[in-house]
Amino acid sequence: MIIGVTGKYCAGKNEVGRILKNRGMYQIDVDTLGHEVLEKEKEQIIRRFGRQVLTPDGVVDRRSLGEIVFKDRNALNDLEEILHPGMVKRTEELIREHREGGGVVNAAVLFKMGLHRLCDRVFWVQAPLILRIRRGRKRDGLSYPAIIRRIWTQKALNPNKWKDVVDIYRVDNLGSPSRLEKTVMSLLS
Repeated sequence: MIIGVTGKYCAGKNEVGRILKNRGMYQIDVDTLGHEVLEKEKEQIIRRFGRQVLTPDGVVDRRSLGEIVFKDRNALNDLEEILHPGMVKRTEELIREHREGGGVVNAAVLFKMGLHRLCDRVFWVQAPLILRIRRGRKRDGLSYPAIIRRIWTQKALNPNKWKDVVDIYRVDNLGSPSRLEKTVMSLLS
Protein backbone atom coordinates (compact mmCIF):
# COMPACT_ATOMS: atom_id res chain seq x y z
CA MET A 1 0.00 0.00 0.00
CA ILE A 2 1.21 3.50 -0.87
CA ILE A 3 -0.02 6.29 1.40
CA GLY A 4 0.29 9.93 0.39
CA VAL A 5 0.81 12.35 3.28
CA THR A 6 0.07 15.98 2.63
CA GLY A 7 -1.29 19.13 4.22
CA LYS A 8 -0.54 22.78 4.60
CA TYR A 9 2.61 24.42 5.98
CA CYS A 10 3.56 23.09 9.43
CA ALA A 11 0.44 20.95 9.79
CA GLY A 12 2.52 17.91 10.80
CA LYS A 13 3.14 15.96 7.60
CA ASN A 14 6.65 14.99 8.66
CA GLU A 15 5.44 13.72 12.02
CA VAL A 16 2.80 11.53 10.33
CA GLY A 17 5.48 10.32 7.91
CA ARG A 18 7.74 9.45 10.85
CA ILE A 19 4.94 7.46 12.52
CA LEU A 20 4.37 5.45 9.35
CA LYS A 21 8.10 4.95 8.81
CA ASN A 22 8.41 3.64 12.37
CA ARG A 23 5.75 1.07 11.41
CA GLY A 24 8.06 -0.26 8.71
CA MET A 25 6.88 1.71 5.68
CA TYR A 26 9.46 3.13 3.28
CA GLN A 27 9.23 6.94 3.21
CA ILE A 28 9.67 9.02 0.09
CA ASP A 29 10.27 12.60 1.21
CA VAL A 30 9.45 14.58 -1.92
CA ASP A 31 11.01 17.73 -0.42
CA THR A 32 14.33 15.88 -0.15
CA LEU A 33 13.95 14.74 -3.76
CA GLY A 34 13.45 18.41 -4.61
CA HIS A 35 16.85 19.21 -3.08
CA GLU A 36 18.45 16.57 -5.30
CA VAL A 37 16.68 17.82 -8.42
CA LEU A 38 17.56 21.41 -7.50
CA GLU A 39 21.26 20.62 -7.83
CA LYS A 40 20.72 18.68 -11.06
CA GLU A 41 18.81 21.61 -12.53
CA LYS A 42 21.17 24.26 -11.13
CA GLU A 43 21.90 25.79 -14.55
CA GLN A 44 18.19 26.32 -15.25
CA ILE A 45 17.79 27.81 -11.77
CA ILE A 46 20.65 30.26 -12.43
CA ARG A 47 19.21 31.20 -15.86
CA ARG A 48 15.81 31.95 -14.32
CA PHE A 49 16.73 33.44 -10.93
CA GLY A 50 20.30 34.66 -11.36
CA ARG A 51 23.54 33.93 -9.57
CA GLN A 52 22.31 35.69 -6.41
CA VAL A 53 20.64 32.39 -5.41
CA LEU A 54 24.04 30.70 -5.07
CA THR A 55 26.15 30.43 -1.95
CA PRO A 56 29.81 31.50 -2.19
CA ASP A 57 30.56 27.77 -2.72
CA GLY A 58 28.33 27.71 -5.82
CA VAL A 59 25.50 25.68 -4.27
CA VAL A 60 21.89 26.80 -4.70
CA ASP A 61 20.89 28.60 -1.50
CA ARG A 62 17.37 27.29 -0.84
CA ARG A 63 16.66 30.00 1.71
CA SER A 64 17.49 32.80 -0.78
CA LEU A 65 15.51 31.05 -3.48
CA GLY A 66 12.59 30.63 -1.05
CA GLU A 67 12.59 34.34 -0.28
CA ILE A 68 12.16 35.03 -4.00
CA VAL A 69 9.51 32.45 -4.84
CA PHE A 70 7.32 32.94 -1.79
CA LYS A 71 7.02 36.65 -2.65
CA ASP A 72 6.25 36.16 -6.35
CA ARG A 73 3.68 33.65 -7.60
CA ASN A 74 5.16 33.66 -11.13
CA ALA A 75 8.60 32.87 -9.75
CA LEU A 76 7.14 29.99 -7.72
CA ASN A 77 5.41 28.64 -10.82
CA ASP A 78 8.68 28.87 -12.77
CA LEU A 79 10.57 27.00 -10.05
CA GLU A 80 7.90 24.29 -9.95
CA GLU A 81 8.09 23.90 -13.74
CA ILE A 82 11.83 23.33 -13.42
CA LEU A 83 11.73 20.95 -10.45
CA HIS A 84 8.46 19.02 -10.46
CA PRO A 85 9.05 16.79 -13.51
CA GLY A 86 12.27 15.38 -12.04
CA MET A 87 10.69 15.00 -8.61
CA VAL A 88 7.70 13.10 -10.03
CA LYS A 89 9.96 10.82 -12.08
CA ARG A 90 12.11 9.97 -9.06
CA THR A 91 9.01 9.37 -6.88
CA GLU A 92 7.63 6.95 -9.48
CA GLU A 93 10.95 5.06 -9.51
CA LEU A 94 11.02 4.77 -5.72
CA ILE A 95 7.41 3.59 -5.57
CA ARG A 96 8.19 0.84 -8.07
CA GLU A 97 11.14 -0.24 -5.92
CA HIS A 98 9.23 -0.24 -2.60
CA ARG A 99 5.57 -0.96 -3.41
CA GLU A 100 5.56 -4.45 -1.86
CA GLY A 101 6.67 -3.37 1.61
CA GLY A 102 4.41 -0.32 1.65
CA GLY A 103 5.45 3.24 1.22
CA VAL A 104 4.71 6.79 2.21
CA VAL A 105 4.85 9.70 -0.24
CA ASN A 106 5.33 12.79 1.94
CA ALA A 107 4.66 15.88 -0.19
CA ALA A 108 3.22 19.30 0.59
CA VAL A 109 2.03 19.68 -3.00
CA LEU A 110 1.05 16.04 -3.53
CA PHE A 111 -2.11 16.95 -5.45
CA LYS A 112 -0.55 19.74 -7.49
CA MET A 113 2.20 17.39 -8.65
CA GLY A 114 -0.30 14.64 -9.47
CA LEU A 115 1.38 12.26 -7.01
CA HIS A 116 -1.97 11.37 -5.43
CA ARG A 117 -2.63 9.24 -8.51
CA LEU A 118 0.23 6.97 -7.41
CA CYS A 119 -1.26 6.46 -3.93
CA ASP A 120 -3.80 3.98 -2.61
CA ARG A 121 -4.97 6.53 -0.04
CA VAL A 122 -4.02 10.00 1.15
CA PHE A 123 -3.72 11.31 4.71
CA TRP A 124 -4.54 15.04 4.73
CA VAL A 125 -2.88 16.44 7.86
CA GLN A 126 -4.43 19.56 9.30
CA ALA A 127 -3.76 21.77 12.31
CA PRO A 128 -5.11 25.10 13.57
CA LEU A 129 -3.56 28.17 11.94
CA ILE A 130 -2.10 29.59 15.17
CA LEU A 131 -0.40 26.27 15.92
CA ARG A 132 1.05 26.15 12.40
CA ILE A 133 2.40 29.70 12.79
CA ARG A 134 4.07 28.78 16.11
CA ARG A 135 5.57 25.67 14.53
CA GLY A 136 6.89 27.74 11.62
CA ARG A 137 8.63 30.12 14.00
CA LYS A 138 10.14 27.32 16.04
CA ARG A 139 11.10 24.95 13.21
CA ASP A 140 12.13 27.37 10.46
CA GLY A 141 12.97 30.51 12.44
CA LEU A 142 11.05 32.62 9.93
CA SER A 143 9.52 36.01 10.59
CA TYR A 144 5.75 36.25 10.88
CA PRO A 145 5.42 37.91 7.46
CA ALA A 146 7.51 35.12 5.87
CA ILE A 147 5.33 32.47 7.50
CA ILE A 148 2.14 34.21 6.38
CA ARG A 149 3.50 34.37 2.79
CA ARG A 150 4.13 30.62 2.84
CA ILE A 151 0.69 29.95 4.24
CA TRP A 152 -0.84 32.29 1.66
CA THR A 153 0.80 30.46 -1.26
CA GLN A 154 -0.96 27.29 -0.10
CA LYS A 155 -4.41 28.82 0.31
CA ALA A 156 -5.72 26.91 -2.71
CA LEU A 157 -4.59 23.52 -1.37
CA ASN A 158 -7.85 21.66 -0.92
CA PRO A 159 -8.18 17.89 -0.85
CA ASN A 160 -11.92 17.88 -1.61
CA LYS A 161 -11.54 18.29 -5.35
CA TRP A 162 -9.48 15.07 -5.52
CA LYS A 163 -11.73 12.80 -3.44
CA ASP A 164 -13.12 11.11 -6.57
CA VAL A 165 -9.57 10.10 -7.59
CA VAL A 166 -8.23 8.71 -4.29
CA ASP A 167 -9.56 8.00 -0.79
CA ILE A 168 -8.64 10.91 1.47
CA TYR A 169 -8.53 10.66 5.26
CA ARG A 170 -8.31 13.75 7.46
CA VAL A 171 -5.73 13.64 10.24
CA ASP A 172 -6.22 16.30 12.90
CA ASN A 173 -2.89 17.24 14.48
CA LEU A 174 -3.70 19.26 17.53
CA GLY A 175 -0.27 19.03 19.12
CA SER A 176 -0.08 15.83 21.15
CA PRO A 177 2.27 13.29 19.52
CA SER A 178 0.54 10.36 21.24
CA ARG A 179 -2.89 11.53 20.06
CA LEU A 180 -1.57 11.95 16.53
CA GLU A 181 -0.10 8.46 16.59
CA LYS A 182 -3.42 6.97 17.77
CA THR A 183 -5.23 8.75 14.94
CA VAL A 184 -2.77 7.52 12.33
CA MET A 185 -2.84 3.95 13.67
CA SER A 186 -6.64 3.87 13.64
CA LEU A 187 -6.62 5.01 10.01
CA LEU A 188 -4.15 2.26 9.11
CA SER A 189 -6.45 -0.38 10.51
